[in-house]
Amino acid sequence: MKKKNLFIVILIPALLILGAVLFPVYERFAASHILPCFIRMFTGILCPGCGGTHALSALLHGDIITAFKCNALVPVWLLILFGVWLDNLFALLGKDIKIIPTSSRIRLTAVGIMVLYVILRNL
Repeated sequence: MKKKNLFIVILIPALLILGAVLFPVYERFAASHILPCFIRMFTGILCPGCGGTHALSALLHGDIITAFKCNALVPVWLLILFGVWLDNLFALLGKDIKIIPTSSRIRLTAVGIMVLYVILRNL
């Protein structure tokens, strides 16, 4: 289990740093080459990922409010990812501290909230 914890403790920050370094390159490329969201194009409905790139860009520029306006799921998922990282760091250090609840009831509630968010943002 310690190997898994160490892997996650190293992997998550490494991927976030790599993403933050490469995101400006992606933004320049995406301005002229990215495909539109097909769900939105054909149905007019915002998919769960619509606005995700704008939300990431806003977060990288320190604009948390704009990130939530673009797609609230992105900052929330980043917070959850941080919680997973902390859980693994604590486990690696031998501490029995849980940040992210493991109850299936809580996880189902979280999924329900995300589904509700997608529905409400399309009203």
